[in-house]
Amino acid sequence: MSRNLAKVHWTKDALCKFDKKFTSYHIEDVFEAKGVCDQCTVKVECIIANAEVNGSFISAGLSKFDRLMLQWKRVEDNSESNFEDDSVYISAVMRRAR
Repeated sequence: MSRNLAKVHWTKDALCKFDKKFTSYHIEDVFEAKGVCDQCTVKVECIIANAEVNGSFISAGLSKFDRLMLQWKRVEDNSESNFEDDSVYISAVMRRAR
C-alpha cells in the first residue's frame, strides 16, 4: 500500500464521513459532532491528519477553539510564544483514547 493510501485508509472507519456538523460553527452542531467523536475508533489518526493540514473542523472530539486552548501557555517573557506545537493536543487525544 502506498504511503498516501495508508494515511487516508483510516477514514473508511470514521463516523463523521460526509457530515456537515464537523465543519459547522453552530454550537449545537459542535456539541453533536463531539458526541459522535466520542464513539469513534479512529480519533488518534483523525487528530494527526487534522494537525497535518491545520484543519478548522471538529476532529477527535476537539474543535479548533479546544485545540488552541490546549496549545496556549502562560509565558514570562514577551519574546516567547504563548502557543505550543500540535503535539500538545495530539498527546491529549492519545491519552483519552487509551
